[in-house]
Amino acid sequence: MKNILVVDDDRDIGEIIQEYLSENSDYHVSFDDCAQKAIERLKNESFDLVITDMLMPDMNGIELTEYIFQN
Repeated sequence: MKNILVVDDDRDIGEIIQEYLSENSDYHVSFDDCAQKAIERLKNESFDLVITDMLMPDMNGIELTEYIFQN
């Protein structure tokens, strides 16, 4: 099964995306409400796709994407 990680500081939006993708695909979908939680999860789990919000308080989506590609 393929894995997707959704990262969004707006919990309502993140959960809506997670629920929609879980119900309408064969993917396992995880959700984190901040980039730091996502980074911790990425250290222990592998994902085929990360969907991230661009504007978050702790780290923006570009910075998170750069972290993912560097590690």
